[in-house]
Amino acid sequence: MSDSPTRTEHDKLATECVVAITELGERLVSYGAKISRNHGIPSPGGFNALAILHFEGQPLQPSAIAERMIITRGGLTGILRTLERHGLIRRHQHPVDGRAQLIELTAGGRRRIASALAEFHRAEARWMEPLDLDERRLLLELVTRALESAPDRQGNPQFGASRDGVE
Repeated sequence: MSDSPTRTEHDKLATECVVAITELGERLVSYGAKISRNHGIPSPGGFNALAILHFEGQPLQPSAIAERMIITRGGLTGILRTLERHGLIRRHQHPVDGRAQLIELTAGGRRRIASALAEFHRAEARWMEPLDLDERRLLLELVTRALESAPDRQGNPQFGASRDGVE
């Protein structure tokens, strides 16, 4: 008789789900990095910053970009420096608050992010092709529910957290 705990079928299925979701996430991140490189965007973080500026349609302060990327301003500094060095963004003074900067896409940055996003959206459609609309909605609902109790981006557990934030 073994003293080790017996894993239930439920536990095994939970592990299989986490492994499958992790594999899917890693593949998507890898493909996104490849698209970035193929379009002359230096990094996935750079892709995200350019996409935020693209969809906003106007210059943003670095703090707004960092907030949307869910990173610190310090983490964004290197990304912006690299994008600027590649001629994809430019910085200028805020017209009202002279202490603040605004970040905007250059013409080259607009072209590169537009073509990269178009390729990425075509790939998303291919990835989801095996699922009909109802299955896609269900997948989104299930993954969203799983995310509610998954660790946060810093690895802090959220076990036991309920939908309304009350345990």
